Amino acid sequence: MDKPTDTPPSTRASGAEDLRLLRFFSTASLVAFLVVAVLLGYVFKTLSVDNLVNGYQSEHVNHARIIANETWDDHFGPLITITAPLPSDQLAASPHIAEIDQHIKKLLEGTKIFKIKVYDLKGRTIYSTDLRQIGQDKSANAGVIAALQGQSSSALVHHDQLSTFEGELT
Repeated sequence: MDKPTDTPPSTRASGAEDLRLLRFFSTASLVAFLVVAVLLGYVFKTLSVDNLVNGYQSEHVNHARIIANETWDDHFGPLITITAPLPSDQLAASPHIAEIDQHIKKLLEGTKIFKIKVYDLKGRTIYSTDLRQIGQDKSANAGVIAALQGQSSSALVHHDQLSTFEGELT
């Protein structure tokens, strides 16, 4: 005689199938959760960086306007007029550069602004707090091109060193 079993054979097979489906559902859910988490993390990171860049860009535009208002009539306006006919390699020798540099350094004292560059309409650097850059042709630079078209632009970049008034920052 056969021994009676607690569960019929069809139920035992169904239980194994249920366990396999549960394992598949759990794995699929975990993968879907991870994909969504990675995508959300990427979106939030991108939005955060964009918001930071836009905020700083707006702040930089305001700083640039303040500095331009303070220096244009007495310093940079005349410098552009004086240096317009000069070749690029003679721009740094302008006697006005030292006076402007002293004024700019005093103006920026105690701020977090480390570098200022002024370009003429040809894209030449007519003033930079890094005096070695005066006379450089930046007419092909995307930021200079945007500025010449009346737009502001910025990029989040990392430099190992930055030349400042006090020396090199690392």
